[in-house]
Amino acid sequence: IAEQTMCSLGIDLGTTTIKVCVVQGTKILTESQVRHNANIANRIGVQDARKIITDAETLLRDVIGRVRTEFSTDISRIGISGQQHGLVLWNSDALRRGVLDCSELYNWMYPGDPEAAAKLPKAIQGPRATVFPGYGMRTLCELASYPTFDPEKHWDRCGNIMDYLACYLTGSDE
Repeated sequence: IAEQTMCSLGIDLGTTTIKVCVVQGTKILTESQVRHNANIANRIGVQDARKIITDAETLLRDVIGRVRTEFSTDISRIGISGQQHGLVLWNSDALRRGVLDCSELYNWMYPGDPEAAAKLPKAIQGPRATVFPGYGMRTLCELASYPTFDPEKHWDRCGNIMDYLACYLTGSDE
């Protein structure tokens, strides 16, 4: 495929919206966005990861269909961006089967649990000694400290929401 005819799709999984843009060379062919409304009531920084993924899939199907219909071309590559510091856990076997079996998304606004954080090992002193709430590793350590969180060790993968979407779209568990 010649470079000029290749289409690239970019998708951004934001805190409030999912945005998609398709380009061919330097020309924008189409762009679209949707508010995912995935916030879970009364839980700051916690979102419904399944809703974000299903809304993203719906938007992708719509945009790809539009590109095929209006421009008679296909997407040759996809780039994914989004919330950096969030964390979602999932079951790899379910994902390989196309089933969305995951935890909530704990995003960058998640306040954390100071009591659980106080029990975590202390970092070396200095300017980098503090791991702030909302960062995925701290959230993972806090969640792992709760005996009631995933007691059967059902979720065997974790990453950010972009990792989860990439694995879902490709059928990969890594």
